[in-house]
Amino acid sequence: MKTIQLNHLEISQDQVIIIGNSTAFANETRMEFVEPEALATKLSATLKIARSKGISVLNQKATREAIAILALTTPAKIEQYNALFDQCIEFWTPRVNLEAKTIPDYIYDECKVGYEIRNQMMAMFHRQRPLDMLREITCRINELENAVSRECTNSTLTFSL
Repeated sequence: MKTIQLNHLEISQDQVIIIGNSTAFANETRMEFVEPEALATKLSATLKIARSKGISVLNQKATREAIAILALTTPAKIEQYNALFDQCIEFWTPRVNLEAKTIPDYIYDECKVGYEIRNQMMAMFHRQRPLDMLREITCRINELENAVSRECTNSTLTFSL
């Protein structure tokens, strides 16, 4: 057992940041997700504006199909992610001293549980997993919305989702 001095320590409902001189014990920020139904509505509205400006958007059908599939799979995954994040908060809160910015009784083997929670959360965002796909589609639709709002009229612009 040893005491570890921390450079940055913050634990809240949306962040768990525990960083020492040479180690980040936890560095997690709770992600917010757009519901697939809201994403589909945003896509439709953005496509309508794009059409009115003569902007071509490719892969519309595949994107709509992907959103429909995500509407079935992501609610449970989002719930699982939030439960893991809550576990992360519950795990680290009693192990740190917020006032002294220390981990008073650091034992590596006991902290493995915290690292495993982090690894489970990270695994949920590996390529082509539902939450990763939801984030990617959200990002692409936001990019499309920004491109459409910037372009006055430009039929040469082609955007692929």
